[in-house]
This record gives sequence, C-alpha cells and structure tokens, in this order.
Amino acid sequence: MIPLYRCLLLVASINLYSVNTSWASLSPTEIGNDGADTLKTNQFVEQNILIREHKESATKETSTTPCYVPSGPRELFIAPTEVGVIWYPPPVPIVKYTVEWREIGASTWPYSFTANTIIQSLTGLTPGTAYEWRVNQTCSTQETSEFTTPRSFTAQCSAPTNLWFRSGTSNSARVYWPGASTLQYQIRWRLQGSSSSWEERLLGYGVREFEITSLLTGSSYEWQVRTLCRESATDWSASATFTTACVPTGISNFWNYPTKADVGWASVGSGVSYRLDWRMAGQTTWPNSLTTTQTRLYITGLTPSTEYEARLQVICGPEIASEYSGRLRLVTPVCDVPVDTKEASIDSQRATVSWQWSDAANHIIQWREKGMADWTYEQNTPNTSFGIANLSSGKEYEWRVQRYCTSAVSSSFTTPRSFSALCVAPKSLGNKFVASNSVRAWWSGEAGYQYTVRWKPAAGTQNWQEALAQSETVFDINGLSNNTLYEWQVKKNCQGAWTDWSPSLTVTTECRPISGMRMLSYLGGSEASWYWDGREDLENYVVVWRPKSQPMFIYQLTTTKPYTSLTNLNPSTEYEVWVQVGCSDQNWSAPSQPISFTTTECATPTYCIETAVTPTSAQVQWYSQSMHNRYRVEWRKIGDYVWLYAIVGYPAEFLLTGLESGVRYEWRVKQLCAAIPNENFSVIRTFTTQCSAPTGQNVSYVTSTGALVNWSGLADANYQVRWRSTTVGNDWTEGATPVKGTSATIAGLTNDTTYEWQVRSICTSPFSSWSDSYTFTAECKSIFLSLNNPIGPSTIEMNWRLRGIDDSYRLQWRLYGVREWDELLTTERSIVLRNLTPGKFYEARLQLVCSDGTLSPFSEYARIFTTPFQCSDFKSIRNGRWDDPKTWSCGRVPARGDIVEIGHVVTAETNLRFIASQIRYGAGGRLQYKQGSKLLIEP
Repeated sequence: MIPLYRCLLLVASINLYSVNTSWASLSPTEIGNDGADTLKTNQFVEQNILIREHKESATKETSTTPCYVPSGPRELFIAPTEVGVIWYPPPVPIVKYTVEWREIGASTWPYSFTANTIIQSLTGLTPGTAYEWRVNQTCSTQETSEFTTPRSFTAQCSAPTNLWFRSGTSNSARVYWPGASTLQYQIRWRLQGSSSSWEERLLGYGVREFEITSLLTGSSYEWQVRTLCRESATDWSASATFTTACVPTGISNFWNYPTKADVGWASVGSGVSYRLDWRMAGQTTWPNSLTTTQTRLYITGLTPSTEYEARLQVICGPEIASEYSGRLRLVTPVCDVPVDTKEASIDSQRATVSWQWSDAANHIIQWREKGMADWTYEQNTPNTSFGIANLSSGKEYEWRVQRYCTSAVSSSFTTPRSFSALCVAPKSLGNKFVASNSVRAWWSGEAGYQYTVRWKPAAGTQNWQEALAQSETVFDINGLSNNTLYEWQVKKNCQGAWTDWSPSLTVTTECRPISGMRMLSYLGGSEASWYWDGREDLENYVVVWRPKSQPMFIYQLTTTKPYTSLTNLNPSTEYEVWVQVGCSDQNWSAPSQPISFTTTECATPTYCIETAVTPTSAQVQWYSQSMHNRYRVEWRKIGDYVWLYAIVGYPAEFLLTGLESGVRYEWRVKQLCAAIPNENFSVIRTFTTQCSAPTGQNVSYVTSTGALVNWSGLADANYQVRWRSTTVGNDWTEGATPVKGTSATIAGLTNDTTYEWQVRSICTSPFSSWSDSYTFTAECKSIFLSLNNPIGPSTIEMNWRLRGIDDSYRLQWRLYGVREWDELLTTERSIVLRNLTPGKFYEARLQLVCSDGTLSPFSEYARIFTTPFQCSDFKSIRNGRWDDPKTWSCGRVPARGDIVEIGHVVTAETNLRFIASQIRYGAGGRLQYKQGSKLLIEP
C-alpha cells in the first residue's frame, strides 16, 4: 500500500462539495503533499458533515454510541496499475480505517491495509482487470463498523475526472487533477466559448499540476486533460473553467517600526502595478501614495506611536484599475531601546557586536576601554551589527547602542555589555569522508584567518603531527593507519597571535562503504549513469551489477571517481548495482546496499505535437518513457535534403529556432540507444510557420475621435487592424497595411460611440486569422496629473500623459483656499508654472480638449502640491544624504535659486539628480558622489 496523500484534519468542521463526479474542497480541512495537492474548487454544496472535537465528544460518549460506516466512497482516478480512492469520515472519533480489495469474482479479500487518512491508493493492479473495494473503520471505543458496499472499477488507462482550479492571478491560473505518478498527461485550454484552436502542453511523468500563463485579464477559460497510455491516449476529460481577475487581495501589515511600516499583498500576476495610499487616522484625504510593481514595500517617514490606515488598488493596464481594497490599520510603536545585545565574535583586535529591533533606521553605537571616561562612537548605523576594530589585546571593553528614530526622537542607550579582546579557538569540529588512511576535518570559522591542524593516535604517547590548513576551514589528514582511533585539534591565527588548541575530536579510520548513491541518467535503455558521495582520486571504487534474474553479479568496473556509467545494458530489464570501496592501503569496504533499477526499451517516440508556432520558431514535444532518456530531434524545410538536428534530454521537448516565416517544415525524433543502433524515427510531422492571431489586446488611451490600441506580439512583425461601430450592420474599416510593431492609432471616430476592433498578423503566406474583438467607447475622457517636479521656491513643473497628437490640455491652478483658478492651454505633456509663492499649498487640475472641440471633465480630483519656501541661510547641520530634509537648516532639499553651504559630509545617493544655484564649503565640508549621481548648478 502506497498512500496517495498525507491527509491532516486540522479543525472539526469539514465541508464536502461535488457536482456529478467532481470533488471539491475539504475546507478548512487540508489534504495535501507539501500543499501541492490541496483540493480547491468553486462548486455547489452537496452535504455538510459536522465533526465534534474528539476531546469534547469523548465526555459525552456512552456504550451505545454507534460506530458509523464511512460514507461516500469514490475513485479519484483510475490507472492501469493503480487507483486513488477517497471516502467521507464518519462523525465520531476513529482509530483507523481498513481498506480491502479483490478481483471481481474472488471469494475472499486477499488485499488489505490499514490507514488513518481518508485518501489512499490501491497499487499493484493488473491492467484490464475488474476489481472491487470497500472500507470500514475502528472507532475509539474499539468497535469495528460494517464495511461499505463494495465499489467496482476496471484497472485501465482513463481520462482524469476531477479537475480543480487551485489559484490564479490576472494573467495565470494554477490547475490540478488527481492522477498516477507513473503516467503522463496532456493539457489544453482556450477562452471559454471561443472557436479558436486549443493551446496544448505535454507534461512530464507524474505531473498533475500546471500553471497556465499569458492569459487575458478578467477572462473566462475552459481547460481539459487527457492521459497518455503506452498504447494510446484517452479521450479528453470534460471541460473545467476558471476566470482570471484583477482585484487586490491579501493586503497585510508584516511589521511596524517607529518610522515606517512593512506592508505587503498577494500578487495578481505579471504586467500589473499597485497603488498604495496611506494617511494618518482621522484625515479625510489620502495625501500619500506610491505606485510599484512589487508586492511588498516600506511606508516611510511615519511618526512614532501614531495610528495610520492604508488602502490598495491594482492597475492591470491602461484604463483598467480595480476598486480599492478595504482599509488596513497601522500603528507605529514607540522608539524602543534595542534588545538582545550580544557579542557575535571576538578576537584580540576586533569584536563584532549585534542587537535586535531595527527598522533599518539609524543607530548610535558607543564603546570604550573599561574604566575610561570618554566613549568612542559611530552614528547613523542602519545595520543590527557592528565591528569594533583597533582593540588592544587582553583589554576589557564595554559597549552600548541607542536607536535613532528621527532627529527629534531617540531611545535610551542599552545597558553596557562587557567583553575582553581575546582570540578564541574554533568550535563545531566535524569529520567527513572517513577512509582507512585519511579523513577530511572541518570546523566552523570566519574568513580571513589562518588555521593550523594537528593530529595523533588517541592511545599512546606519540607526538602530534601538524600542518597549516590549505583551505580556511577544511583540511584533509592523510597517511593514517587503518582501524585506529585518532584525535585532532585546530587553532586560529589572530593577527599574528595564535589561540589555544581547540578541544579534541576523535575519529576511527576504516574503509567505509559509500553513501548517497543515486542515478544521474539513462541513455536509450542501454546505459545508466550513477554517482555517490566520495573523494576523487584517493580511492578505488569497484562498481558491480547484474540483471536481477541472474543469481550472481557478473559485471564490474573500477574507477577513481565517485561516478560512473554502466553500458551495454539490455532494454526493459531490471538490474541491481552496488559499489565497494578499495582504500589506498589495499583494504576493502563492505559492499554498499544494492540498488535496483529498470532500463527502458529503445522505443520509437509517439504523441508528437507542435506548440507555440511563430514566424521564426516552433516548440515540438513527444511522449517520453523516462526522464532519463535522450533523443535526437531533426527538422528541415520540405524539399531540402539535409536535416538539422539537436540532442536533447528531459523534458521531451525542443524549441526549433531560426525558421523562416510562412514556410512549411517537417520534423522527426528518435531515441538514442547506446548499444543498439536505432533508426526508428517517429512519424514525420509537418507544420507551417504562420503568425497566430495576436493576443493581449488593450487600449492605451481614447479620445472623442481616436484611440491608441496595442497587443502582444513580436516588435518587428507586421500587423493589420480593423474596427467598426458595434451597431448591427456596420462594415469593418481596415487600417493601412502593414502596421510595424504592436500598436496602432485608430482615427476618424465619432464621439460617444462604442467600437470593436481586431488585429491579425501578416506573414509571407498566409495571414493569421483575426483576433477576438476588443471594445471601447470614443469619448473625451478626463486624465490625471501624474506628478509635479519642483524647480525652485517659485517654480514648479506639472506633467501628465499625452493622448492624441491633435488634442490640447487646459491646466488650472490656484492657491489652496482661493476661489478663482489661473489657467494655461498647451499641446505639450507638461507646463512650467512660474511666479508662485514659496512655501504655500496649491491645487491643480487638468482638462482634455479633444481635437473635435469636445471637452472632457476636469480630472477627478485636484492634485495638491507645495512650493518650496524661500530660505536665506541654507546650510548643512549634520552628516547625511543630500535628499534628506533633516540634513539641511531649512528643513527641505535644496532647489534652483538656493545658495548652499556645506560644513559636513553630505552624500549624493546612487543615480540622484540634484540642483542648487551655488555651493560653498565650510571647514570639514565635503560632498560625496555615489555612482550615477549628478549635480546641476542653475541660477
């Protein structure tokens, strides 16, 4: 009996769902193997079984409590030599289940096993034979229930019947079906209700889970699976469906720090971005936001001991955004004192100290020789460890650390800790690769140090032998005597001063058998590669093997490497192999435990298919009997004489590249068989490199008279676009041929009219079919101000995303609280506002003026911005970053028009572009540039 799943009843309520023969989820019960086989679906409720907690129900049981028969027995899958079975657990505490099966017509039940989970597999079946099975339970009262009514099945290759959608994103879906680990499956999918061709994939042995990618957002798909048997393939299973989505899920707060919060959420797929807004609790607007493609970020600049709230929006594409998520409550803690202070490592000149409770904000660490009055210190340390250097050997020191949250908020210092600057011998010693005359010694240690190893027999009075370790923390001790107990020690060189020797570690030399033997690959049923744990070139390994039908091991080879290949094997034959170690003192180890394996037959590949045919490539796949086989794939243009070829292994697939567009090709594949010449190629298959219809359609922007449309495809390919009003009876308008690239402009549209559009690929011959329709409405829509860029105290640049090339934009702005708006009209993507009042709040909004004169509404909300205030005494007040307002006396970052005086070490971070009118340097002043940073001097 081989269990199919490990099943754990996590809580006391189990919901069972099914439609016809489809099983759904046991929720909140988890059924799985590493979570990989958890059952999930969205089906209708068939029944609900409530199981009381064992502890509670045990107090109420009496001798009359019935021991119920398990209900709902069912087959999860049926294979030629295996069947998966499941049943409902009865509503009483159980001790075990007993499963029995037999061939139909037998008078006894010869096969049985006990189990404590409700999903099992019956193995060792004979293909084509009819069986029946049943199950009962032993209850906690030690009573045994009746068996269930026997269920019958025939052991045969059948299509999967239980298809489940596990999880999905905006453009992918992970699907699963129960099946046998010895079989291979093929999956296909397409848009639900579509007449387009299926996308297909051939999967590896035992693969029963697959992630379908490159899907359209918010679309419904159907998918099917079939089983590949040795003789033939089954019919396709009944279709199952799923729908991709664009919704924010799983927003959560991982950790809060005094000045920042760690926030994350579930991914909805690739190609999307996320907008996170946050504010102090009680505020009525959302003044802070970030847009990112990541699923986790830090909200920074927060105030300690303050309540905040956040919300999330998913942006799946131009004009496609989700609703906001529910609000997430955040509370920043006080600026706590660091905890768990300790010394990580100490030597005569250096000590590494560490602590906990860091939010990557700064720390101030201080240290001094014990008894001294003044502290040496290091500030602005963002890490949770620090190396104190230049210590005096043998001296005693003390240290402490303080958390620096903001310029106004710091914690107290920790209680000082003491240590002595002493070099300590290595710890954690170990032995590896023990042989009759050698051993590999290892120990834990730090980089940058020398070590010396010494050894001697543990008994007697022999002198130590010692040597400098050639590798920092590993040393091979050679020239030992067999069957002898040795001890060894190691010491460390600390800046010229050696530690004491470590405590001894002992090892007994002996010629030990090998361990960790495993198979690397097959070659066409006649060759098998193996490797094991061992040292190279110091020992001889004798590898011995035989067909399992032979009474004696009749083949052997010798090697000095811990790997080898067994050749001239017979296909479809069971072998066993073991290895014996010949140690260098002529001693031999005991043989390793024999390992059995079965070679595959040198067979002609079957189930050959082509997938993902493009103008220049095609993916080809075929059925493989084993993941260890190797194949020769050949292809050519029809009419050519010479075959191109490639040698491939597992998985049994290959991408043909460098093909010509619109050309017919043929291909074939054969298995490589080392001992037997094999010319048994598969049946030749043909295909034409034609562009499939583009996918991933979208609309980047829409105006009252035009739209920019785009799709997924090759950037250097040609395409044709057509469109029409969705009103019944309208003809298609086709765009100019060809369109280069993956976007096109549709013009001449009528305002407030809904259109559909399609695109097709243009190859040498033939053209692809038209894509599915995608709709949009021509309208003069409002647009958003994307960002503002302060140039100086009275000047700011406003930006937005361009729409049609003939459209104009009306920007209005005003002081916050003033009634009247100022405005400018432009055809550009930005406007520079001048003569603003420094240090004031402004609001701005944008209106699109479409080319036909139609006006959009103003942007949904006015964007608030603040002009930098004028500062006449702009100078640094501490070491810090240029872009940190806390570095400057004016409490803001310098801008155009500012004369800046630097009297500290100011750092321009990587790729920072920064501006000032003039820079002066005081005593100790220095401006440090990191890679890519650039200063602009503008009056």
